[in-house]
Amino acid sequence: MIAINRSGDSFVSRWIQYCDSNNIEYIIVDCFSEHFINDILNNNVKVFMWHHSHMRGKDIIASKYIFNTLEHFGIKTFPKYQENWHFDDKIAQAYL
Repeated sequence: MIAINRSGDSFVSRWIQYCDSNNIEYIIVDCFSEHFINDILNNNVKVFMWHHSHMRGKDIIASKYIFNTLEHFGIKTFPKYQENWHFDDKIAQAYL
Protein backbone atom coordinates (compact mmCIF):
# COMPACT_ATOMS: atom_id res chain seq x y z
CA MET A 1 0.00 0.00 0.00
CA ILE A 2 1.25 3.46 -0.91
CA ALA A 3 0.31 6.63 0.98
CA ILE A 4 0.38 9.85 -0.99
CA ASN A 5 0.23 13.15 0.84
CA ARG A 6 -2.37 15.43 -0.64
CA SER A 7 -0.72 18.63 -1.68
CA GLY A 8 -2.60 19.49 -4.83
CA ASP A 9 0.36 19.79 -7.14
CA SER A 10 0.91 18.07 -10.46
CA PHE A 11 3.17 15.40 -9.00
CA VAL A 12 0.35 14.09 -6.82
CA SER A 13 -2.08 13.84 -9.71
CA ARG A 14 0.54 11.99 -11.79
CA TRP A 15 1.29 9.57 -8.94
CA ILE A 16 -2.42 8.86 -8.51
CA GLN A 17 -2.89 8.40 -12.24
CA TYR A 18 0.05 5.97 -12.32
CA CYS A 19 -1.35 3.96 -9.40
CA ASP A 20 -4.81 3.84 -10.98
CA SER A 21 -3.39 2.76 -14.35
CA ASN A 22 -1.30 0.01 -12.77
CA ASN A 23 -3.80 -1.24 -10.17
CA ILE A 24 -1.58 -0.16 -7.27
CA GLU A 25 -3.41 0.36 -3.99
CA TYR A 26 -2.97 3.77 -2.41
CA ILE A 27 -4.51 6.09 0.12
CA ILE A 28 -4.46 9.86 0.23
CA VAL A 29 -3.24 11.21 3.57
CA ASP A 30 -2.72 14.59 5.19
CA CYS A 31 0.64 14.66 6.94
CA PHE A 32 -0.53 17.59 9.08
CA SER A 33 -3.52 15.65 10.43
CA GLU A 34 -3.39 14.56 14.05
CA HIS A 35 -4.21 11.02 12.84
CA PHE A 36 -1.51 10.89 10.18
CA ILE A 37 0.76 8.26 11.76
CA ASN A 38 -2.22 6.08 12.72
CA ASP A 39 -3.57 6.33 9.16
CA ILE A 40 -0.20 5.13 7.85
CA LEU A 41 0.22 2.29 10.35
CA ASN A 42 -3.42 1.11 10.31
CA ASN A 43 -3.43 0.81 6.51
CA ASN A 44 -0.24 -1.25 6.38
CA VAL A 45 1.48 1.40 4.27
CA LYS A 46 4.86 0.36 2.86
CA VAL A 47 5.67 3.56 0.90
CA PHE A 48 4.96 7.23 1.65
CA MET A 49 5.25 9.88 -1.08
CA TRP A 50 5.21 13.61 -0.56
CA HIS A 51 6.20 16.39 -2.93
CA HIS A 52 6.61 19.06 -0.28
CA SER A 53 7.19 22.68 -1.13
CA HIS A 54 10.30 24.67 -0.41
CA MET A 55 8.02 27.70 -0.42
CA ARG A 56 5.95 26.59 2.61
CA GLY A 57 7.89 26.86 5.85
CA LYS A 58 5.83 24.24 7.63
CA ASP A 59 6.59 21.73 4.86
CA ILE A 60 10.33 22.33 5.16
CA ILE A 61 10.31 21.92 8.93
CA ALA A 62 7.87 19.00 9.14
CA SER A 63 9.24 16.99 6.22
CA LYS A 64 12.52 16.21 7.98
CA TYR A 65 10.71 14.82 11.02
CA ILE A 66 8.06 12.99 9.03
CA PHE A 67 10.46 11.23 6.65
CA ASN A 68 12.83 10.29 9.47
CA THR A 69 10.00 8.97 11.68
CA LEU A 70 8.41 6.89 8.93
CA GLU A 71 11.76 5.39 7.95
CA HIS A 72 12.24 4.34 11.60
CA PHE A 73 8.95 2.42 11.23
CA GLY A 74 10.41 0.67 8.16
CA ILE A 75 8.30 2.63 5.68
CA LYS A 76 10.05 3.68 2.49
CA THR A 77 9.67 7.35 1.72
CA PHE A 78 9.98 9.45 -1.38
CA PRO A 79 12.13 11.31 -1.10
CA LYS A 80 14.26 9.44 1.42
CA TYR A 81 15.29 11.31 4.55
CA GLN A 82 18.94 11.08 3.49
CA GLU A 83 18.09 12.66 0.14
CA ASN A 84 15.98 15.38 1.68
CA TRP A 85 17.48 16.60 4.98
CA HIS A 86 19.51 19.31 3.21
CA PHE A 87 16.76 20.38 0.77
CA ASP A 88 16.73 24.16 0.35
CA ASP A 89 18.84 24.56 3.50
CA LYS A 90 22.06 26.48 2.79
CA ILE A 91 23.55 25.72 6.23
CA ALA A 92 22.97 21.96 5.86
CA GLN A 93 24.27 22.11 2.30
CA ALA A 94 27.45 23.84 3.50
CA TYR A 95 28.11 20.97 5.93
CA LEU A 96 27.33 18.43 3.22
